[in-house]
Amino acid sequence: MELDLDAPAAEVLAADVVTTAKAGRWAVMRLFAAAVVQSLFDDSTGPGGPGTPTVYGHLVVTRRDTGEVVLAVPVELKPDLERGDADYLGYVRRQLDELTAGEFLDRWGGT
Repeated sequence: MELDLDAPAAEVLAADVVTTAKAGRWAVMRLFAAAVVQSLFDDSTGPGGPGTPTVYGHLVVTRRDTGEVVLAVPVELKPDLERGDADYLGYVRRQLDELTAGEFLDRWGGT
């Protein structure tokens, strides 16, 4: 079934943040590897240093009728900033409320 590109995006698309055990394991491995590299080179601004984001999931936009994923964007946060994903998700949901499905997919590069 074709997606109605003229419909309000919020009526035909839904957005949510999806975390997976795999993403969590890889995030831990990246942090460990970054800490090893940092200790070898004693570089506090290098990998794993202050300000290094951790990918721990994806913001996923799906079709409401089929559940098909039309857009998946990595969510990068520092572990101590728990509300960052909620802010990003809120922004995407506002975009869904304000745009047609076609406009949303054009702006975000979805399929």
